[in-house]
Amino acid sequence: MRVVRREEHVFFKAGNLNHYLKNHQDEYDYVAVLDSDERVPNDFIESMLKYFEYDSSIGAVQAGHKATEGKNIFQALMSMSVKSSYIYAWAAKSQFGFMTLAGHGMMLSKQAIVDAGFFPEIIIEDLGITMKLYENGYKVVCAAKAAQEGYSQVLRSELFGTNVKVINVYPGGIDTDFWKGNRNYVSEEVQKTFAKPSEVAKTIVDTLYDKKSLILKDLVFEQTHMNLE
Repeated sequence: MRVVRREEHVFFKAGNLNHYLKNHQDEYDYVAVLDSDERVPNDFIESMLKYFEYDSSIGAVQAGHKATEGKNIFQALMSMSVKSSYIYAWAAKSQFGFMTLAGHGMMLSKQAIVDAGFFPEIIIEDLGITMKLYENGYKVVCAAKAAQEGYSQVLRSELFGTNVKVINVYPGGIDTDFWKGNRNYVSEEVQKTFAKPSEVAKTIVDTLYDKKSLILKDLVFEQTHMNLE
């Protein structure tokens, strides 16, 4: 690890970021911004980079957070607030095109940073860079799946050795009445190919009580008519 320091301590966090980003542009293509007390899953970088590979118009990706619950009521409530923010608020904001960066637990592309003129040197640099990215035609998205997977991985590590199992379940399309009001997305013909709720439930329960000698991380359901290659 290399620590980079600067002589002039001006413009707060934005000044620190820009000092490195402007003077070391040949050393990076993407930048992960983390707080000093932040813990991330082992595949954080790999998971975040997939978003940029999928869509070249993405300038920044914001991952979720799991706050330490602590030992007092304030910390417990703050933990609940942080968790609900990334599970519900951030995912919804990303879906409707107005995700804002949180200042940490995020990744940005160098090209997007350069086009935005680097971080605005203000106290709320996270909101400032978000606005600059939008102004320059870039998307800012929430890595809802990456956040959920990271959260699960942290829980899995913390609960290792106990009787508690932490498994990510991706059920795909399920044949329920939910789709009747969403025909713009799923036709009645396609819905008929979806799994039955009883099938999915039975598979999940059977899996939980089987393979006790193994650690199952993900349970992914795919429809039989799909090409799985």
